[in-house]
Amino acid sequence: MHETALKLAEKGQPVPASLFADQTSIFSSLRQGMVLLMLGIGICLALFLCGIKFWAVGIIPMFMGLGYLIGCAANLALQGGVKSADGRAVLAVDFSAVFAAVRCTAVLPR
Repeated sequence: MHETALKLAEKGQPVPASLFADQTSIFSSLRQGMVLLMLGIGICLALFLCGIKFWAVGIIPMFMGLGYLIGCAANLALQGGVKSADGRAVLAVDFSAVFAAVRCTAVLPR
């Protein structure tokens, strides 16, 4: 990445800001989402198996984790996925099936 920026600067061409964009934010939100989701499931299971009535408290971090995962998927869909140095897609999200399901339910006969 830095070599590309140096080559562009040496040739007098403008260096695009996208070269310096932080790609770790996608993976950090993915990690946070997974941790919160698993934490919520663990709290629900532990409290339910112990017979405590307030096992549903674990739903709060579970839905927070789902929110992080949905946000991460939306960011990936908007950016076209994360690509490796040789241009292959490492991580990509396709929402076409979700949109097709929404269209199908919206066109149901009366």
